[in-house]
Amino acid sequence: MNKYENLSKHILEYIGGKDNVVSYTNCVTRLRIVTKDRSIIDIEQIQKLKGVLGTQFVGEQLQIIIGQDVVNVANAFGEVLGKNSNDLIKNDVDKPKKKVYS
Repeated sequence: MNKYENLSKHILEYIGGKDNVVSYTNCVTRLRIVTKDRSIIDIEQIQKLKGVLGTQFVGEQLQIIIGQDVVNVANAFGEVLGKNSNDLIKNDVDKPKKKVYS
């Protein structure tokens, strides 16, 4: 197991496992994960992982700051998860909002 797979396996464990993942993606430096139940995420353990520079929540999205290796971690996360980001159902955050007319 390489370091990216190992890191991804631990992240998945600390966010509550496969069943808690709604969607994930990455930006330039962050792995962005939307979960079903935010309350079971162990932020302290995630922050202790070698390769994690920090964490933060933006709305319902957990952002794990990885740095320039984030693409490798995101790819490994998909492999550990058994799905790629396109296979997952998008959260309401990602859906366009309907306009309500009165």
